[in-house]
Amino acid sequence: MLFGRIKLKSKHEELVNAPLLTREAIFDLYYRIQDRLRNRENQYEVAHRMLGDNRSVYKGYGMDYEENRPYQAGDELRFMNWRVTARTGELYMKVYREERRPGVFVLIDRRPSMRFGTSERIKAAQAARVAALISFNAQRENAQVGGVILDDEASWIAEQNGSQAAFNLVNKASKPCPPYTNEIIEPSLPYILKVMTRVLTKGSTVYLISDFHDLTDDCRAALIQLGLEHEIIAIHIIDPAELKLPQAGELKLTVSPGIKTDVNSEIKIHSEDEQLQKLFSFRAAAFIKSKEKIFSSIGISYQSVFSDLDNIEQEI
Repeated sequence: MLFGRIKLKSKHEELVNAPLLTREAIFDLYYRIQDRLRNRENQYEVAHRMLGDNRSVYKGYGMDYEENRPYQAGDELRFMNWRVTARTGELYMKVYREERRPGVFVLIDRRPSMRFGTSERIKAAQAARVAALISFNAQRENAQVGGVILDDEASWIAEQNGSQAAFNLVNKASKPCPPYTNEIIEPSLPYILKVMTRVLTKGSTVYLISDFHDLTDDCRAALIQLGLEHEIIAIHIIDPAELKLPQAGELKLTVSPGIKTDVNSEIKIHSEDEQLQKLFSFRAAAFIKSKEKIFSSIGISYQSVFSDLDNIEQEI
């Protein structure tokens, strides 16, 4: 009997400490993205140093003519504007807008509400899968990749170029989630958005992968500010049970640590009650719609992804 307990405990610990994505799952996503071609024009001026196809904040020797300026010692004569020079009698140079490759920044939410799942995988695992596709696509396009992972605290990953940077972000997003504790004080999404506005390189493509449980109208200002200099894409991870209450008899529900609520931390419900089913579906749909409305009202691209969806490369 003693050995049986030890064996069960060992297996339980093995499951708890298992990564969200196995090495095989990561490489499966890597090979999926290799077959995809996604060319998307970036409308923002890019401050990243990687040469590319997008308009940058830098003026130099690109393809797009920008302006004329007086000659300075050391300028290359091949960029002399001879017409203006002949007309004014002074030496003038042609200045072009350089093209640069925008960086990709991924916010991956793994806070307590994301550690929930009723089919296939938890929401945090799906968020890691989505982040993997985005990172590998950025690598293929030779873009810098960085991000922030929200657990019990925020872990920032500096933007870097190459396959190592992409796999570094994916491996960190795939680590086992920290265990629940009643003392969890999770980083809030509004605060992280404000920090991102200050630290991100201008012209990044920003992906927000979350269930957005703490996204409210108070986040609008931070999102607007962030969207002035970056392209933002919001990806809402949803578990199927969050839209339709499973018929599982009497249930005891517990509020996740760190989530503020006006109700008791534990409540009992009868999940097969017809009126409760209708009320749950109505309020769930309204909750999801409220998140979409916040993003769409300020021009941010919004997409929902179910946690049990496997072929996410066809949706992202």
